[in-house]
Amino acid sequence: MRAHARAGLTLLAISMVGAFQTQEALGMLSINRSQSPQALEETPPLSHGAMAERFFDVTGRRMFFAGREDGSGEVWSPPFQMLAELVPLYGNTANVVPLTYRIAQHASAIELATPNGDLRLTYVAHPTEPALLVKIEAEGGVEEFSFRVSSKIRPNWPLSSANLAPVSRSSARVGSFEAVTFDRQGEQRVIVGGIGVTGTNLGAEGPSYVQVHIEPKKPAYLVVAGIGASDAENLFLRILSNPEATIIEAEEEARRTFRGFPKIEIFPKTSVNTYIEQAIAWSMMATDRLYFETPGVGNGYVAGINVSGSTTGADFIPFDNGRPGFAWYFGRDYLWMSLSLSLTNQWEKSKENFRLLARYQDDSGKIMHELPTSVELLGLDRWKSDFPYFLAAADSTPLYIVALKRYLDCSGDVEFLQELWPSIEKAFRWLVTTDYDGDGLIDNFEGHGWVEGGPLAYNQIAKGHTTFYLAGIYVQCLQDMASMAGLFSNPDLQKMAQDRLPKALAALEAYWNPLGFYNDRKLATGGYSAEKTIAPSVPILFGLCMQEKAIANLGVMNDPKILTPWGARYIASDEPAYDPTLYHSGNVWPLFTGWLTLANYKSRLENAGFAAFMTNVQHTYSNTLGLVGEVYRGDRFVEVGTPHQGWSETAVTQGFLEGMLGLKIDALQNQATLSPLLPDSIETVHVSNIRVGPGRLDVQISRQKDGTYRLLNQSQGVYVRLVQQQ
Repeated sequence: MRAHARAGLTLLAISMVGAFQTQEALGMLSINRSQSPQALEETPPLSHGAMAERFFDVTGRRMFFAGREDGSGEVWSPPFQMLAELVPLYGNTANVVPLTYRIAQHASAIELATPNGDLRLTYVAHPTEPALLVKIEAEGGVEEFSFRVSSKIRPNWPLSSANLAPVSRSSARVGSFEAVTFDRQGEQRVIVGGIGVTGTNLGAEGPSYVQVHIEPKKPAYLVVAGIGASDAENLFLRILSNPEATIIEAEEEARRTFRGFPKIEIFPKTSVNTYIEQAIAWSMMATDRLYFETPGVGNGYVAGINVSGSTTGADFIPFDNGRPGFAWYFGRDYLWMSLSLSLTNQWEKSKENFRLLARYQDDSGKIMHELPTSVELLGLDRWKSDFPYFLAAADSTPLYIVALKRYLDCSGDVEFLQELWPSIEKAFRWLVTTDYDGDGLIDNFEGHGWVEGGPLAYNQIAKGHTTFYLAGIYVQCLQDMASMAGLFSNPDLQKMAQDRLPKALAALEAYWNPLGFYNDRKLATGGYSAEKTIAPSVPILFGLCMQEKAIANLGVMNDPKILTPWGARYIASDEPAYDPTLYHSGNVWPLFTGWLTLANYKSRLENAGFAAFMTNVQHTYSNTLGLVGEVYRGDRFVEVGTPHQGWSETAVTQGFLEGMLGLKIDALQNQATLSPLLPDSIETVHVSNIRVGPGRLDVQISRQKDGTYRLLNQSQGVYVRLVQQQ
């Protein structure tokens, strides 16, 4: 039976490979196979035929543009929406027709058809300032073009423009450039104009229009700049003094960022292996594009980006909702992302995000769940008291400890852990008080974990109720806390963690169902709810379950009732609670697929691991090009959530490094362990530029004819151990 399952999963992976090749053959997808990301030192550009409703974004540290492939979108500089709409038009009414979309690591370009010829719009986010540059080029004759713009300079949810002073608009030259200016009583200001702008039209009410004249080989440049009133004009004029310099600066910054990531080469150079290489490269860059600096709040990774009013649950959220996807700070989202970020050298940014969580840690010790970028405008006390989201999750606090241990393992940064030790100790001491029924596991009484709503969340906020997912994270937290407390010579905390561990492990095993899987959750009544879900993948990927039981449960999770060709559902499709349209009770999540990938490789089910991994790889090339989305319908491959989601991106990279290569780092010992399980389609992998404390990992792993692996080690200051798993 296991052999049949393994063969079926191999066929699933092969069918996805065929889908990639078919897309390329039909011209739906353009992939550069001439050079690998390793050779180019950049993510190779991708392109496909544009569709007006498909999402794209460009981001810098202080702003992002979230839009569609017809060129329309909105501009944000958290915590403010600079423009509610930026819409390219032919004249003032007729929309243009998108032809092709191309994404590079520093910019996105769209070719548009107009009655007078084709135009190319290239969108570039300033890498460090709140400004967007749009370069407009005519492919044919002279073009008269326009953009519709509007703004209330509204803040991020839960505030609205009604909570702040009104915004005025004006049409006047800024320097020598025609522009529309939106101003909130000299506090915030947004300027829209540029080179080639011939006039503006405010109209009596509603949107404004910016007219642009473009000639062949003489591009126009539109700039959107703000947000502090005193800085907006200087920024606007500085960019327009040499707009090409901003494009070059963005390109150079993207290259610097990419050079900081691990480099991965896969051999032989087949189409499929190139797809994998480039998907990993894009996942690392796409994750980095979610890192923002929010004045007055802090720096960190937001959960994801979408256009406002088009997020999960949009049927009951107003369109003008100030919610650009999930473009604000989340505890558990970042913490799951950080397990991959620590492996990919993103230590400085990770430290800033950990500091953000420590800064907003509750007095009790609990780690926050959601923090809008507008929290300083709203007031933290009001965010805590008037809304139910700040401390809504039970898993953020144990994940905080698990994630910091991973950071320590990869970086060896004892000094930073000492800086955060009061926060870590505070979190742990609070955490152990939340086992209200004394069974050895923390309870969901302190928040959801994992499921936030739907039938699986019924009566979950109760003493004695614990999901298997939450239980697994807590047990891993106990192990990690015991290790860190020993390192930092804190015997009290070390004993506190060690003493609780045997009982917690026994309580974890008590979830086992004789039907061959772990139950989804323990109820407050003491019994168990026996739905088949993806939740057991989390304790399994941490190595907390008995091998025989783990393999049996993976057979359930690798079954098509949970694992579809586009990823894993939370709950099996034959369960009564399953609904393919529900966020937690039927949708497919790349995050879940990433968990399943790691759990399969941890249990040495390499075919199953590769099949799950490839379902995530394909997302880079479908729907939103170069990005991996949040959720998809459970019954068909349709994206229904935020199209650029952080933990979906990191699932690709982590699935390869920690899953397929079995990479484990112990920087305090200057050691890296590799336990590879390569698929038949991959003969050799070269991985370099992975930081191991002060050292650098540089290895080539090759599969031999007898199924064993040979290691060529060129690492600097790192002892590398190869574990043969065949």
